[in-house]
Amino acid sequence: MIIIGIDYYPEFQQLASVDTSTGEFREARLQNPEQAEQFYRELAGRGAQVRIGMEASGHARWLERLLGELQFELWIGGWSWPVWITSEPWLISAFPSRAKWRSSLSAG
Repeated sequence: MIIIGIDYYPEFQQLASVDTSTGEFREARLQNPEQAEQFYRELAGRGAQVRIGMEASGHARWLERLLGELQFELWIGGWSWPVWITSEPWLISAFPSRAKWRSSLSAG
């Protein structure tokens, strides 16, 4: 399975991913919606099982539709989303500001 965490912005996407079967870690910046669509379609073409996590965003409906079409698993969270990703330490470390926030929750 490939697990991807997305920081979504209308202009671009910053992502971190890990292939759980090989341990390969990757970071990428998809510069525009066309590049993002090409990336996800190529991933689907490889036949990979994919889980994607991202914060809720009203500007991402096109991406939600695309990922649904490609039958990727999509987890959308709100302000507390790092809590459910605790079993994926690679993702927490890929987003240091969120890791710091998560650590402060654990300490309290």
